[in-house]
Amino acid sequence: MQSMGDAEVDTLMREIAARLTRTVGDAGTVARLTESEFAVILPRGSSERASQLAQRILAVLYEPIELSGLLLDARSSIGISLFPGHGSEADALMRRASIALDQARASGNAVALFKGGLDRECAQRLSLMGELRGAIERDELLLYCQPKLQISSGRVCGAEALVRWQHPRLGVMNPGEFIKLAESTGLITPLTYQSFVADMMSNKDSATIVRSTIELAHNLDLTVIAEGVEDQGTYDRLAALGCDMAQGYCISRPIPADQFQAWEAEPVRHH
Repeated sequence: MQSMGDAEVDTLMREIAARLTRTVGDAGTVARLTESEFAVILPRGSSERASQLAQRILAVLYEPIELSGLLLDARSSIGISLFPGHGSEADALMRRASIALDQARASGNAVALFKGGLDRECAQRLSLMGELRGAIERDELLLYCQPKLQISSGRVCGAEALVRWQHPRLGVMNPGEFIKLAESTGLITPLTYQSFVADMMSNKDSATIVRSTIELAHNLDLTVIAEGVEDQGTYDRLAALGCDMAQGYCISRPIPADQFQAWEAEPVRHH
């Protein structure tokens, strides 16, 4: 592009941007980062979905772009990073997508998924996994219980057993922090994107899905438990929909196992 003027470069980038926008459609957002680099943000995507979109982008960029009577090659390379396995902040995700892009160019491949290698964060996670065996021997793993209520009666009908790691340096850690190591490989992605129950009060589609799920389960003679019930409004709405059980911070946060019986004996339920 060094032999082209600013006007020609801008026209070329506009055409590339138009192709990207058509290909991505409503599935994501396209942004121009530098003179010759673009970013595509794909919400709630997996590594498979991101790779599939990358292949479609490569296909539409394969066709040359006509500019001032010349056919210019628009083919490119793509680097992919995933939230939250490769980072929870935008800067970290962009940096690792850029590293993946460099990996793609260096290897001669059109697409590369960030692998982490020996970067500092990955090394820290590997260190944590190595410490886990010692944590078991030192009795650093703690058992917590999170109550479940039968909505119709307000009575405790069970509890979910949860593990917490009392790390001597990092404090109490939950299992989600261990799972990030597997997420960083791109082999798994979170299944809790962001949860229909959590936003059913503000999202009509989520509320419809929750109602339909309850109706379907009951038609199949199944019992329904709603997790992630964080406020009284959501609890009341679930009760009106006929949901059987509920669990979440509205009822109680996870409780150390040795304190669970005392909590259960309290006469007032927090729901």
